[in-house]
Amino acid sequence: MLPPFFPDHELRGLHGEGAAAWMLANGVRGWAVETVYADQGLQTPKPVDFSVHQAAGIRVLVRWNLSYASSEPGGGGTLPPREQYDAFARWCADSILRSRGVWGHIIANEPNRPAERPAPHIPITADDAADAFNRVWQLVPRTVRLSPAAVDPTNAESGEPRGYFRQMVSRLFGADFFALHGYAYGSDQPPSSDMRFTDHPMLWQFRAFRMWEPLADVLHDEFPRFRNTPLIVTETNHLYLRGSGQTRIGWDADASGWIRDMYDYVRRWNESPGDQYVHGVCLYRFEGDDLRLQDKPALLDSLRQSGAEALSDVLIRSRLSQPREESTMPFRLIWPVRGVPQTITQPFGARPEFYSQFGLPGHEGIDFFAPVRTPVVAAADGRVTQIVVNAPPSDFNRNYGTYLRIQHNTPDDGVYQTIYAHLLSVRDGLKVGDMVKAGDNIGLADNTGLSQGSHLHLTLKKIGATAAGLSKFVTPDGKVLNYRNDVIDPTPYLDRPGAVVVNPPKPVDDLRYLADGDPLDGTTFTTGQKFSKSWTIRNSGTTDWGPGYRLVFEKGFNLGDQNEVPLPALKPGQDGSVTVSMTAPSTPGSYRSQWKAKAPDGTLFGTSVSTQINAAAPTVSTPKPSPNVPLPVQPGTNNLAFVEDVTVPDDTRLGVGSRFTKIWRVRNTGATTWGQGYRFSHLGNANLASVFTINLPPAKPGEEVQIVLEMTVPPSPGVHKSTWQALTPDGKRFGQEIYVKLRVILPQA
Repeated sequence: MLPPFFPDHELRGLHGEGAAAWMLANGVRGWAVETVYADQGLQTPKPVDFSVHQAAGIRVLVRWNLSYASSEPGGGGTLPPREQYDAFARWCADSILRSRGVWGHIIANEPNRPAERPAPHIPITADDAADAFNRVWQLVPRTVRLSPAAVDPTNAESGEPRGYFRQMVSRLFGADFFALHGYAYGSDQPPSSDMRFTDHPMLWQFRAFRMWEPLADVLHDEFPRFRNTPLIVTETNHLYLRGSGQTRIGWDADASGWIRDMYDYVRRWNESPGDQYVHGVCLYRFEGDDLRLQDKPALLDSLRQSGAEALSDVLIRSRLSQPREESTMPFRLIWPVRGVPQTITQPFGARPEFYSQFGLPGHEGIDFFAPVRTPVVAAADGRVTQIVVNAPPSDFNRNYGTYLRIQHNTPDDGVYQTIYAHLLSVRDGLKVGDMVKAGDNIGLADNTGLSQGSHLHLTLKKIGATAAGLSKFVTPDGKVLNYRNDVIDPTPYLDRPGAVVVNPPKPVDDLRYLADGDPLDGTTFTTGQKFSKSWTIRNSGTTDWGPGYRLVFEKGFNLGDQNEVPLPALKPGQDGSVTVSMTAPSTPGSYRSQWKAKAPDGTLFGTSVSTQINAAAPTVSTPKPSPNVPLPVQPGTNNLAFVEDVTVPDDTRLGVGSRFTKIWRVRNTGATTWGQGYRFSHLGNANLASVFTINLPPAKPGEEVQIVLEMTVPPSPGVHKSTWQALTPDGKRFGQEIYVKLRVILPQA
């Protein structure tokens, strides 16, 4: 049996609706790419059944899209807006789990191409593409093969495509294969052509079929964990008709030679030294537009006769005969975190002087770099034997916070246990007694328990190790540490592709700004008026804030009544607020005051926080009623008065990115009737609606009406305000300024 990274199937393939059916009817083994669209119906799974095709040697790949290109009438793009990613992931997972006979699944298509956006003004970033994929990855078992979306290799409108691909891959929790695209520029251009683009920023890219190769090189050179991961070119053609001056797309009817040469070139690529293999190449497309092959029997016949083997039998035997490094350990551990650089932040046996207070000779496990919410996976096959959420003081492992234990029974090497500590949460539905496979998601990383920052702590035990004298550990300086309770060093068991072992991190002071409290930037105060300014902040470092930690004036105008105030006592990872008493200056104007955290040794650290206010001279005019308080009738004028908030009253707490309907009740307190041309327009602060102006509901003097606006919560936490006012038909503003004021919060874990 071939190793999984060797191509073991025909290279040839066909892309598009009806491709699998044609291959089945004509007895052609190989690959077929079919696309399924949600068509905006994310509540209804769309499973497929290709069991018959699978039995006939056809490996079907299904690409799951929200819709077709948004540039086409009725199209909604390959992915929905970000707030619908969870629903899209559930739709994909439900459809995938109910499907049969599918070799692999591709989540979305060319997200860097503007035509695939959900709307022209909503870009899909590389992080977005990875996020959408990762949500599906977490919902399906590891027996399901998944690929992220193929990147458009020549489109730089969303940024240089190699950089886009690199960033997307860096954020993936995993991948079982990679879909790539590659196109030639005419059937008279050899597939081996090394022609390149001549304009910035695409100078690195082939302007030829080989345009998928630089992306394969990114995987090989920069992401060791994805070396040997299968590559499948799911779309290829020669784009333009010969003699059209590259103005008309389509397959030349006599392009059989190009198809044959292309498959020969890919086979030579696979036979050259390296470990990034192309398992299939699919001609685009069977049905559809001017690139269809359905009505070109000569080209389909060429497909039937080409691409029969991805590697020669001689080469396969040669590769398999080469000696490969084999582990001497009968029990192995895979890297237990996904989607972040593979880094050990604290090795086994470190810091004996610190861990002695806990009765330990040194660090009793390995700490892995894992920011908050990093996916944690089982390091080996086994059975879950213990799940503890927020370990109580009576728990022997109380310092582990939320943790999980898996037992691993080996046929010849005894019983092992792995413990995964300081978790944010355990995967929904996972319970004691469940069997897990290496790589299955089991939870999310955090810093619960006794922890100085988010990471994953892994302890390894071998039952009977202490009694057998196997719990001894020799430090680099020759000191022997004796561990109890069957704890052993996980390091020799750990597969570490590309891992970097670093020294224990030095204490770091850091502050992260989270949100503004009242007053909001742009607030106007009377000269000399007292007020208090607050900010929500997080201790994002690794040290406790105690005596001597201060927030000090940094630059701008010092509005504070003092030059510094104490920072709240926060442990690493904790959030809190800091408040400074301030006074508006005596001279009218606009003022900004910037402040920064200071450590006891005088070092400034973290993100600066600031406030901007306006100081105005006291007015002697008749005081105006406060906003959102009913105004008296002013006859003979256009006027509007606020009556009440029907929905979403001030200071309502809403999660970032959520949608809501804001309704105000107002009264026509003027002497004119609101009719055609009267509008309600955004005035200031954030515009939370998708429009700037709507029609004002008709109302006679004295009548009350409701104003309705669909709004979206901003993506950043804090206090947000959106202010609106009525307009006359000639564009003059009138009546009260009316607003919505929200307290935006991050979703709870």
